[in-house]
Amino acid sequence: MSVKDRASILPGGHTANAAYWMDDSNGVFMTSTYYMNELPVWVTSFNQKNHAQRYMSQNWNPLFPVETYIQSSADNNAYEGKFAGETATTFPHQTDKLRLSDIKKTPFGNSIVFNFAKEAIIEEKLGQGSVTDFLAISCSSPDYVGHMFGLNAIEIEDTYLRLDRDIADFLTYLDEKVGEGNYTLFLTADHGAAHNPQFMMDNKIPAGFFYASKLKDEVNTFLAKAFKSDKLLVRQVGENFIWLNHGATDSLKLDETLVKKEILKCLKSHTEIQYVVDMENVQNALLPKALKEMAINGYNTKRSGEILLLLQPGWFEAYATTGTTHGTWNPYDTHIPMLWYGWGIKSGATERKMHMTDISATIATLLHIQMPNGCIGECIGEVLK
Repeated sequence: MSVKDRASILPGGHTANAAYWMDDSNGVFMTSTYYMNELPVWVTSFNQKNHAQRYMSQNWNPLFPVETYIQSSADNNAYEGKFAGETATTFPHQTDKLRLSDIKKTPFGNSIVFNFAKEAIIEEKLGQGSVTDFLAISCSSPDYVGHMFGLNAIEIEDTYLRLDRDIADFLTYLDEKVGEGNYTLFLTADHGAAHNPQFMMDNKIPAGFFYASKLKDEVNTFLAKAFKSDKLLVRQVGENFIWLNHGATDSLKLDETLVKKEILKCLKSHTEIQYVVDMENVQNALLPKALKEMAINGYNTKRSGEILLLLQPGWFEAYATTGTTHGTWNPYDTHIPMLWYGWGIKSGATERKMHMTDISATIATLLHIQMPNGCIGECIGEVLK
């Protein structure tokens, strides 16, 4: 469950008996006929209580006095985005004037998901039977808030302070309804985030905004001259990849290996691009071992582009000059938390490098079952009793 569709569907996999996410049109939870033909009575009842309307009518004020937010930049700065209708980036944010779907962009998005999770535990009798139940909760609001306001905003600090309270309240609820020591919990993230490039540059750190659409036009112009054709040989640039237009290359009877070589020539002058990789020959690419492994792991032959672009540190593909985004190889984007708590977990900490793919292997080991059929991770033995 989540306010975001994909953050709800993907953690459940193919065999989940339910997945719920927020309907952007009216701020209530919905599902798909993949899982059921109509919502359970308890979900309909939850929706009828208009939780989103109640949260948004409160308006968003900081949880604590603004001067106590010492991990953040000044409240009003050029690096942060604004809600529709706002003239400044500062608190308070008049959420009662926004669409209900904008609850995703506030810490209230986390709170409503935890409210929904509590209801699910009771109504679905989770943790009450003889078979292990699995509940995946995705708190997607930090992602939305980060995209809009960036890493150094008071808004993002306030979001995490409120999330900390929401998690504490939820753990207390689990202790009461499921029983302390009767559940296992893990907490992680799917990515980190970069600092706003302008913030970096203003602090004398090399950075910049990369605009994929401009690069696409430039590469197509370069290829038009190289192959003396007005057909667009590059279909798309984005998400760190370049996709070829196979229809155009086929109609012109072009060897795509030669097309890729010309693209690499074109990109040599782009100092913001650290590495350009022909994924068909990634094993021969002059890449550091760690980056090569990342490139291979993140590549899908049926969906990914033919050429991978790895930007210089501090750079990212931009959709705006305010806020921030993610999707790079750098530590600030790929270093994520991993916390374990509860039944079967021993107290401790480790500095050893692990991967998110190790989570499913560890849970499978804890439950004495086989790992998922696509698992490439390993059990994190030191967390288990």
